[in-house]
Amino acid sequence: PAPAAGGAQPAGIRLRLFLAGHPQPVVLHADGHASFVGRPGTLLGVLDDDEVSFPGIDVTLDAGESLVFYTDGVIEARDGRDLLGEERLLAAVAGCAGLSAQGIADRVLAVAERFAGGNLRDDVAILVARVPG
Repeated sequence: PAPAAGGAQPAGIRLRLFLAGHPQPVVLHADGHASFVGRPGTLLGVLDDDEVSFPGIDVTLDAGESLVFYTDGVIEARDGRDLLGEERLLAAVAGCAGLSAQGIADRVLAVAERFAGGNLRDDVAILVARVPG
């Protein structure tokens, strides 16, 4: 969004997400806490079209907030038998308050790599959408 008249913060943006079995995205709120968004739908490409459900999720991001998407390779990073998991992911994202989108992605990747001792076994992709502010 473009800056508002008089230098006010830009308005938020509205998104509609369809998760199709992917891990739940994380919102990094402007106050620094992180939370999951929505619930995964049916895994894409596994069932016939008449057996699938892809519930839409409406998300509004305000100025300074970010939406973090990631593949399961992030939360399935392993330290022996222990997985990074969702709670550690939330903590990692919450520790990114004030960072750019690239900074958030870099920090989440570094947390996963450090947890796995540099040996990530699955594909890892991280995408961050951030509203300036």
